[in-house]
Amino acid sequence: DYVGAGAIYDTPTKTDTGTALGLNGLKAITQAVKIPVVAVGGMKAHNALAMRQQGAAGIAVVSAVMAADNPKAAAAELKQAFGGQNPL
Repeated sequence: DYVGAGAIYDTPTKTDTGTALGLNGLKAITQAVKIPVVAVGGMKAHNALAMRQQGAAGIAVVSAVMAADNPKAAAAELKQAFGGQNPL
């Protein structure tokens, strides 16, 4: 079991999610539940670590990988940015 939380940031993949939760919203969710939380929405290498710092167990990614010139390299960069754990 896990909770999918998002969208954390605005994203072109999810246009019907309302206002983005932001890092404070993510932190509130991770503190409120006892099961892993997976952050989704606007995930990029430059913000992946912030998700873990707010308590997320992982991230769900679409655009940052699928729109990349090299999806394999983009996925590896996200993994490293999240802290070397498997974030997907």
